[in-house]
Amino acid sequence: MDEISDKGYLELSKERVASVKNLLRSFKSGTLADKEKELLIRAMEHYKSMADTEKKQRVYNVLVMFYFADEPLTFTQIADVLIIGPRTVFKDINYGVKDLCVLLYGIDAFTCTDNPTVPNEDHNYAEP
Repeated sequence: MDEISDKGYLELSKERVASVKNLLRSFKSGTLADKEKELLIRAMEHYKSMADTEKKQRVYNVLVMFYFADEPLTFTQIADVLIIGPRTVFKDINYGVKDLCVLLYGIDAFTCTDNPTVPNEDHNYAEP
């Protein structure tokens, strides 16, 4: 039996994050397969139900405006609509992608490493 060690660190897998970004880009361009499209829409519905803070609601809305709208908006347009900076739009998309990664892959979204990266104070992956 494998021994449980407290020396490793969990981090989001860069490959899984890239996979979710590719899914979102494919959805936006209309090239995503129907089964994957349905899965992504269900993940977004769940994400919306979890958006219990103003920031999480904004992140959800940014994802919808950028990837899921019939006529997706640009960073600048989203910033104007939400009265935030374009850099905040970029950060919100990254937060949203990471959250979707966990929703879609569960524990498989993570990889174990011996060298932790500096955690982002604004993002808590322990929250469901």
